Formats: sequence, structure tokens, C-alpha cells
Amino acid sequence: MVYSAADPNTAKYDVIKSRYDTLVNEKAKIEKRLAELSEILHQNGDVELDTPLVDDEGFPRSDIDVALIRITRNNIRCLNTDHKQIMLELETALHELHEYARQNPSGKCSHPSKQDSNEDRQIEEKSSEVIKTPFLRIDQIAPNSIAEQADLKIGDLVVQFGSVTAKNFSSLQDISTVFKNTPPGSCIQMSIIRGNNVNTVLSVSLLKPTGNASLGLHVVPV
Repeated sequence: MVYSAADPNTAKYDVIKSRYDTLVNEKAKIEKRLAELSEILHQNGDVELDTPLVDDEGFPRSDIDVALIRITRNNIRCLNTDHKQIMLELETALHELHEYARQNPSGKCSHPSKQDSNEDRQIEEKSSEVIKTPFLRIDQIAPNSIAEQADLKIGDLVVQFGSVTAKNFSSLQDISTVFKNTPPGSCIQMSIIRGNNVNTVLSVSLLKPTGNASLGLHVVPV
């Protein structure tokens, strides 16, 4: 679905879009905090949410800060719940924007494209004020994967993956952290630049699969 600059008097669109933007910002804050908490676990023996905190004899492990890990894991679980709720509200807001676009083809939103069902999960933003900086390049896409279904292409440049951007990216571990902390069935927002259209950013929602399945893409730093 494509949004374009349009009539500033369309109050209904403004309300819906404002709520959507607020939810996107809240989602980014949660993901940022989840990344910080995940780093705490990583620094304490790289434990995960289900890693045992007692030794074989049933005593608290002496090689990690058990109390800190318990608090951190509880915070992660709470934030994961909040993240899931935010994603549900985002989905509702996106559907409302889609419905507005359908009912008002000449209003603030242009009519949704009928090329693919994937288009409903893409937002094309054109801005002359901000040119986002890519920090990753997609060099592999697995056949029949979530990435392929989202219409991602080899050569696409990544400007955002969850809460990670060029400003806070340090290594591919950041990407793994976002994926790891996103609950199965929830979406990861990914923004890309395709080809030479540096002023056009495509925003794609990737649904994290259940089990051990991956998104089906491989990225390298640029």
C-alpha cells in the first residue's frame, strides 16, 4: 500500500496515521529496550530465557549473576507481551489506513496496488528531507521464504531492521538480537532502499515464523 502527500484537511486520515506513527515509535522503544536486556543476558554466560540457573546439584550457578538474570528475564517477558499487543494494534491501524485508501482513492492515500498481496504490507515513503543511510545489503534470499514472500530482492539496501539503524548498528549480532527477541507470530519492521531510488524507502513487515525457521535472507554490512 502506498501513501502520498495530499490534502491536509483530511482529519480522519491524520488521526489514524498519527496513531499508527505513535505505535511504530512505541514498538521501536520496546525493541531497543529488549536489545539492551538481551545484551545483559549475553554478557552473563550468553544465557537465554529458558537456560537453567542452577547447577547439576540444584544450587544457584556461581558463574553468573543469578538475581540479575532473573530480573532481566522477567523484564524481557513483560516487554514481549507489550510488543505483541503493540503489533496487534499496529495491524489494526494499518487495516484502517488501507480501508481509508480504498474509500478515498483521491484523498491522502492513493488506492492500494493490486499487484500482490504483499503490497498490503509495504509502505512507500518519499521524503526530500531525510535520506536514510543503509548499513546492510541483502545478498541471499531463500526460495519460498518469508523474505521472498515479502518481495525482498538481492541487492536491496537495509536502512532499518527492527530498532537497528545505521546510527546504532555495530555488528550482525544486533540483527540476531532483534530476531531473537521478537516473539513468533509478531512482525519485524524492515526498511529498504531498492536500486538507485535513494529518496524512496520501502517499509516491509516480516512475520517471524514459529519453531526454528528463519526469515530466509542473508545480509552483509555495507
